[in-house]
Amino acid sequence: MNREHILFISDLHLEPRRPNITAAVQEFLATKGQECEKLFLLGDIFELWLGDDDSSELSLAIAAALRKLASNGVQIFMMRGNRDFLIGDVYANQCGAELLGDTYQLETSLGSIQLLHGDTLCTDDHDYQEFRTLTRETNWQTEFLNQPLEARRAFAARARAKSKEATAEKSDLIMDVNNDAVLKIFKDSGSELIIHGHTHRPAKHSNILGPGTGTRVVLGDWDRKGWYAEIKNKNLTLSSFLI
Repeated sequence: MNREHILFISDLHLEPRRPNITAAVQEFLATKGQECEKLFLLGDIFELWLGDDDSSELSLAIAAALRKLASNGVQIFMMRGNRDFLIGDVYANQCGAELLGDTYQLETSLGSIQLLHGDTLCTDDHDYQEFRTLTRETNWQTEFLNQPLEARRAFAARARAKSKEATAEKSDLIMDVNNDAVLKIFKDSGSELIIHGHTHRPAKHSNILGPGTGTRVVLGDWDRKGWYAEIKNKNLTLSSFLI
């Protein structure tokens, strides 16, 4: 009997000022999450993450909910996003999860699926890609994490304000995926399926590589709706529910 049942979520953007989203995530994990064998969180779980030492009531509550799933036999995998790229092994361990790299190739009954957060596909946003390259360097992260939390919070506030200002001046096309970057992921991975988030443009794009081949599933962000992709009974679906 094929028990394969896999869930994918991303872009929860959890933060204290949105308790309704936190409640929706906890309810999802306690119900739908209990049904699956594997759960993948593909980045931007939190709106802001300043380091594993910056624990909060919110982060502890989510860790407890995920750890409960793990204790019940669900395999949990976490990927960093552009908002929470500083999540480390300490927090992943608290969640009972395995922390993945920027990409992960998942073997399923539907073939191999390339998983990623999605920000690396937005190659037309040159300013962001430069910032991303800088902040993913080991030396930069070590130096940043060695600063007091207050200094990190101040930096994050400045970076966020600058990002909002820059985003307001960018076209929607610049902040969406670049087609050549998508095709490169297909080519480099050898997969015919891609699942990612980041763009907040939920959709299932088919026939990218030709008739009947090449599918890109984009997960939505959790705001007025909660979004998830699901592999069950050898089918891949993208679904949402009202929050």
